[in-house]
Amino acid sequence: MPRLWVDSSFRFPVGVKVQDAWMRWHCGEHPLRAVTSKMLPEGEDRQRQCTLRRKFQGVFEIIQGKTSCTVVDLDVHHAWDVCWRCAVERFSIPLPCTWVISTAYDFFLKSPDKVATAKQATPCNSAEVAVAAAARAALVAEETRAFALATQTVPLVRNNPASSPEMS
Repeated sequence: MPRLWVDSSFRFPVGVKVQDAWMRWHCGEHPLRAVTSKMLPEGEDRQRQCTLRRKFQGVFEIIQGKTSCTVVDLDVHHAWDVCWRCAVERFSIPLPCTWVISTAYDFFLKSPDKVATAKQATPCNSAEVAVAAAARAALVAEETRAFALATQTVPLVRNNPASSPEMS
């Protein structure tokens, strides 16, 4: 199996809060969900990395339920809000929650009946997520427009000339 973009120094992040891990699992050019255990580098740390990958996947199968990754990818932030809110209600998660993946994994597995229900739930529908994605895109476009207008009307102020040796 080709290793694709995973190099020999690749490691799953440790100590990452659940929301940040969700973003890494779903976002970017190389989401962590694309990493399979066969892609992980050989070595003494490989088993630990496989275990950590399994915990990432397990936590997000519980939080995401039957919501497909295609739907989540429409608006990862909105999908997080909806899926996480459902998980908080279902598992009575105390807020604010500062759990890392391993803590969430251990907590969820204490309630196997709720886990089974959560994995079958579909908290996000594609139309709702698409509307949220469009709204987020419109907001970003408006903020970008406002920034562009502001930079046109405010002169650039420098404390040092561009050729100053203090500039790094």
